[in-house]
Amino acid sequence: IVNKIFSKFGLVRPNYCFTIKKNIPVQSGLGAASSNAAAVIRILKKLNYKEIKTINFSEIGADVPFFVQNQDSLVRGMGDITIKQLFPKYYFILIKPIQNCSTVEMYNQINIDDINFNPEFDTNEISEYDTGNDFESIAENKYGEISSLLKFMRSLPDVIFSRLTGSGSCIYSTFETKDRAERALSILKESFPEHWSTVVENNFL
Repeated sequence: IVNKIFSKFGLVRPNYCFTIKKNIPVQSGLGAASSNAAAVIRILKKLNYKEIKTINFSEIGADVPFFVQNQDSLVRGMGDITIKQLFPKYYFILIKPIQNCSTVEMYNQINIDDINFNPEFDTNEISEYDTGNDFESIAENKYGEISSLLKFMRSLPDVIFSRLTGSGSCIYSTFETKDRAERALSILKESFPEHWSTVVENNFL
């Protein structure tokens, strides 16, 4: 996806060399490829590579504008509408199943007519009444491991709700405090010690 920054728009590749170190697993629904591209864009902006300012970042990938902005946001359309919004503070457990989810395969199973999208949804709070992720039922029906992990995550103490991330395969659980999230992570690691898992938070910048 990083190559698309230059090839898609016919930009001259600058003579720079840098390394991006990732701290998240691939094929996890966390936007690893898109955040790589966004990191390159932010670096080029800091280096005053003027040509980068002429392109529509959503044409590289729908998640790219969000990662370029790098803060809490509402994203609409094909990623081309990004609305900055500060959400309440929450803490999240992330866990990566052994099972990977192909983004292409997951999107191929989505029926746009079945999606019930409400743009008036109250974004000021997170609750158990959130209707979730349209990919979630697909992943639960297709992959037994993801279904079992979601069930386990939903049973953790003090959890608000648990969801699939993006098109998968990571799962996250939401908590009001860091202490609650870390206690739940200890329980999770006892049952799934071989899985990548961690606590993250929003509004940390």
